[in-house]
Amino acid sequence: MAWAQSLKRHHARAWKRPTPCVKGVRWKKEEGKKARREDVRNQAVATQAWNLAVLTSVMAVATWKAVEHYGNQVVERKKNKVVVVGSGFAGVRVARRMQADVTMLAKRDYFEFTPGVAHAMVDGTHKQLTMKLEKVVPNARVEIIGNNDVVDVEDGYVHVHGKTFAYDYLVLATGSTYTPPLKPSKIEERMHVRERAFRICAEALKDASNVLVIGGGVAGVELAASFVSRYPQKKVYLADEHDRLLYKLPREASAYAEKRLRDKGVHLVLGERIKSRGMNGRTKGFECTTSGNTIEVEAVFFCSGKKPNSEFGKVGPGEPLLEWNEKGYIRVNECLQSTRSGRIFVLGDVREKQEREYIAGQAEREADYVVKCIHRLLDGKEELPPFRPGAVRLSVALGPSDGLMVNGDRLVARGMVVPLVKQVIERWTIWFLAKRYFDFHRRMAAHLAPTLA
Repeated sequence: MAWAQSLKRHHARAWKRPTPCVKGVRWKKEEGKKARREDVRNQAVATQAWNLAVLTSVMAVATWKAVEHYGNQVVERKKNKVVVVGSGFAGVRVARRMQADVTMLAKRDYFEFTPGVAHAMVDGTHKQLTMKLEKVVPNARVEIIGNNDVVDVEDGYVHVHGKTFAYDYLVLATGSTYTPPLKPSKIEERMHVRERAFRICAEALKDASNVLVIGGGVAGVELAASFVSRYPQKKVYLADEHDRLLYKLPREASAYAEKRLRDKGVHLVLGERIKSRGMNGRTKGFECTTSGNTIEVEAVFFCSGKKPNSEFGKVGPGEPLLEWNEKGYIRVNECLQSTRSGRIFVLGDVREKQEREYIAGQAEREADYVVKCIHRLLDGKEELPPFRPGAVRLSVALGPSDGLMVNGDRLVARGMVVPLVKQVIERWTIWFLAKRYFDFHRRMAAHLAPTLA
């Protein structure tokens, strides 16, 4: 009995002990699983590589076809002639971005960053605000017409004192005229003459013990603020016929500008028309027509009296292709086309619009819209979307360390950040106009199109 129980325990232990054969089977199973996992992983990697190769090939073909289509489209557009009249913000932006045979008619051989003129009048550093047109619009032919205005506009042709320019589409961006030196005078056709005028202006301001600035808009406010910031010991008068400064902007902006200028020592003369009383030695006498007070100063600058450069004639029978309002601005439809010709686009300070929209940023927005419209017309698409001006964004510098920024009907920023932002925009604009890298894809498409066809 004891012997049987011992044998039974021996067989039980032998049954539980793994044999070498069982260990080998388990090892082979583990190796098989690893091999299968490795095969699945390799197959997944191969599938992903194949998918990536197919996707890359499809994208390469699609990109090549897009370049081919775009290049052919550019070449077809280049067969059409577009004449741009004016070398301000709107005209330069249209000429730079237009994919056509572009001819620019300009009175001067340079582009000027006009928002920085008020500060340059005080310190005489005008060179950083200008650039030669041949560098600004390298893809366009520039014709300097000088003081010869565009006298005749007819359907398909522009006549300028003995020269005729044919067009498929005409862009009028002639801007407006201010009293010099806010805008160049007729003799300042060349850049070196314009720079000399600013040096003379800065010297006159430096020698004057008191100054009168007439006009409480953006230009007048910035000029008065720049002068009093540079020469705080001198007396500055700022006069305007309206009851507040910056009357086109929200009242909150006007109140802030008036407070900051008074804190700087500027004497504000609001709600008064100024009448000249003649010279008395070095001083000029002026009379306030409402109160009767007199102001005697050694230097005076007019920052008001804006007039559109819209003196165009016509050739041939029938009505002229342009329509003017009572102030001389050209009337346009909702697509910025002349009300009497769909081939003429009018933008910038020369067209009829709300007073608050006569700023450089709005002119560039209109230029982008006109470029898209002309491209659509060149591509055979006759329907044009209406122009939407959007909110007016404007920055006003009240010296080197103060200012205000307006977006629509709200005052969104004030303080020292505003002149810094304005200076960055000025430097960026001049620097960016000298670069051509952003036109690389257009030039590439234009060059590849003949070989792709």
